[in-house]
Amino acid sequence: MALLIVLAAIPLLGQNPNVGGKAAVGGKAVIGGGTTGGGNTISHVTGQSGGWAANTTSQTETAFASNVTSGNSIFVIGEIENTTSLASLTCTFPTEKTGSTATLGTPSLDQNYTGTNAGGYHRLCAYSAAVTGTGSLTFQYPANIGGSTYAVMAQDEFHPSAGSIVIDGSPVGNTSTGSVETTGNINSTGGVVLMHSTESSTGDFSYTSPNGTNIFQGTSGSTTVTGEAQYVISTSGTYNLSITSGGSWWWVATGVAYKAQ
Repeated sequence: MALLIVLAAIPLLGQNPNVGGKAAVGGKAVIGGGTTGGGNTISHVTGQSGGWAANTTSQTETAFASNVTSGNSIFVIGEIENTTSLASLTCTFPTEKTGSTATLGTPSLDQNYTGTNAGGYHRLCAYSAAVTGTGSLTFQYPANIGGSTYAVMAQDEFHPSAGSIVIDGSPVGNTSTGSVETTGNINSTGGVVLMHSTESSTGDFSYTSPNGTNIFQGTSGSTTVTGEAQYVISTSGTYNLSITSGGSWWWVATGVAYKAQ
């Protein structure tokens, strides 16, 4: 079965993630600060990374550990798959569980990338949504989300130093066979770069050599699916996020850059 991966990578061409000290934002620590041409930065909100990888016969709920904060943005990146057809797979944003007190703006579908191999059909989706009201947030991912039989999903929260977080340029996608999974080159003007990848694995393993910071990893290919997501706080430059899986499998990956403006 395949899983979804999001990677944060260390930039190429001599560019290094700008990882600084921690500062309080909305009562939570944030890390980083990738600087854009306009001087705005994006920081990761500590403790908010999460995700899941499973057969989708049942609904899955995933809560953010702390309240999400107005002015920040929520990201959901992952993969859905089945053995029916690409046309039967649809990118789907999760719903807020009743009782959640946060409010969100309209989600933006920032990436919709597909891959097909002998094991089935795969659709990689990346969403962002602005937090318009501070509060608790639990996402409900419906059974058979987007027409899937298996899925890997990662979710996280990021903070702009000013303005709002928007997509930066064009997302990329990549597919091949082997143990090293890469996004291909992503151009960033400075902010954050996300990666997700999944592979047609049939065994359990641990990912190695990521060049970013983990958001979520699913590693049980023998019983469910495998996949990983990660991020890197970026400066202006070209990035190629990557990770090594536990075997030489067919894989599919995507990368998306964001900036604050």
